[in-house]
Amino acid sequence: MENISGQAGNSGDDRGRAADRNLRLVSQVASLSGARLKDVDGAAFLRELIEFVPAVVFCHDMDDGDRCLFVSKSFEAIWGMPRSALQEDPRAWSKLVVPEDREFVEQRFHDNVELGRVQEFEYRIRSTAGQLRYIQARFINLPNPSGYGAHRIGFASDVTERKLAELEAYESNLRDNTTGLANRTAYTDTLASMLSERDAGSGHDQLYTVFIDIDRFGRINDTLGHSVGDEYLRKIAERIRSFIGTRGYVSRVGGDEFALILTDCDEPSSAHSRLIGLQQALTQPISVDGEQILTSASFGVARFPTDGDDPGSLMKAAELAMIRSKTRCRGSLTFYEEELTSRITRERLRRDMDLRKALKNRQFELFYQSKHQGGTGALAGAEVLLRWRHPVHGLVSPGEFIPQLEDSGDIVDVGYWILDAACQQLAQWREDRKLPQGFSLAVNVSAAQLLSHNFAEKAIAIVQHHGVPPETIELELTESAILADPDRAEAVFDELRGAGLRLAIDDFGTGYSSMSYLRRFHPDTLKIDRSFTIGCDTDETALGIVESIIQLGRTLKMILVAEGIETQAQADCLSRSGCDLLQGFLLSRPVPVAQFEQHLSRTRAP
Repeated sequence: MENISGQAGNSGDDRGRAADRNLRLVSQVASLSGARLKDVDGAAFLRELIEFVPAVVFCHDMDDGDRCLFVSKSFEAIWGMPRSALQEDPRAWSKLVVPEDREFVEQRFHDNVELGRVQEFEYRIRSTAGQLRYIQARFINLPNPSGYGAHRIGFASDVTERKLAELEAYESNLRDNTTGLANRTAYTDTLASMLSERDAGSGHDQLYTVFIDIDRFGRINDTLGHSVGDEYLRKIAERIRSFIGTRGYVSRVGGDEFALILTDCDEPSSAHSRLIGLQQALTQPISVDGEQILTSASFGVARFPTDGDDPGSLMKAAELAMIRSKTRCRGSLTFYEEELTSRITRERLRRDMDLRKALKNRQFELFYQSKHQGGTGALAGAEVLLRWRHPVHGLVSPGEFIPQLEDSGDIVDVGYWILDAACQQLAQWREDRKLPQGFSLAVNVSAAQLLSHNFAEKAIAIVQHHGVPPETIELELTESAILADPDRAEAVFDELRGAGLRLAIDDFGTGYSSMSYLRRFHPDTLKIDRSFTIGCDTDETALGIVESIIQLGRTLKMILVAEGIETQAQADCLSRSGCDLLQGFLLSRPVPVAQFEQHLSRTRAP
């Protein structure tokens, strides 16, 4: 009988007979229905077959120091050591198990004496050549046929190729495909692992979770395309990773949201300084496909253990703080505060976040309020008004969400959408020939939009894109918007007027109402604020102010529009005073497009 090295053994007849006995056991397992091959020695055939199998076949005597009775030749290819080494040390094979797995292997293999149940587990070894290999072991402990003692038989397969493929697939599921950063799942797992190493009750070893939202990213996708947007995200990710380096963990947790874990900041002030530096780095222009993209990022920060002691609570706190940054002032940084968890605050912040996504989710729509000629009442045009139809709360009052859009800066993007949608609708009406002669649309423009980069150029391009005559579009601005930067406003007015668009000053009489400014900007239209028109039929002072404004407009050759007409007496009074156009609930409330089209169908050209 051969021993484990394949040479004649000198360990005595007893050991040889034991090896023969165990080989016969393996032979019985391997035989098919007890059939025998004619003229073939079964034991010799089985040895040849076992040596051919790529998996390691082994047999151990559990009652003689776990002595290895047999191991197949594949052991040498996988472990990188000769089989003869197991003669001198039956556990030599387990010394190549990686340190992290040794205790596990000891318990599952060497200390396992349970009989009759198949055992299966995986572990890792480092071969004598230094190669990391994944081993899948399968064995069973059986009593010896003699009834005395027990032996262990089994297989050990090299499953490295399969395991690496599984690990690659697993890591792929934890990696963001666009940026190559860890994804939200990996971020959560890593945060949980880091927290488990810390004592939440000690107050030491601070950890900060940081949520970062890229401002106006949706506009990049909409205007430059998703391929440019993806490349921009990759460069943003690289900029964040370069700034943080090895001092933190970086992940992409959403479309335009990134998350950090900072572990080397002892105080909030040091975390604040580092994050301010990162914010400044993210405001630097990024070149993508020939475009220079300039944006900002809003940060939310939560601290362990003060703001939470588990991944869920910390991530929620950081996200709430980030939402506060977005809604309070784009490009700001907010540390979590306990009051952010109150029900009212959470609802307000959630509403703010809903508003930020309303344009992308197509929840905004345009309403139209008609303007009529004084005296005849003929339809002359309409003012375009923004409405937000929330999927849960229905129509939200403009008084609630317009100030939020202005505070966050999102009013700029929304303003361009309003102008684009209004021009598209006007072009459709003109094509369908549903409009009275001289019909025009008035579109409100915010101060932020007026002063934004290339506003006039973009507004003109939108009007030209839809092919509507520029004189049929009137841009309405308040006095305060114009006076925020008079020189800039004057240049924009000249450019818009040069392209044929009409300009109106809204809410006239409530601001500075300087004659010099009217002469300087020379708008086409003055809209008299409702605070004057609403009492013109009963208050001589109000009537006198209205008549003075109308006379001023006549002198400067402007069109006068009276807002807030609610009674017939007001309409008659203003018509007699020479007001050109009237607008208010008496004539029509702001209505959706379908209802306004019904109004158009009943209207005759003036």
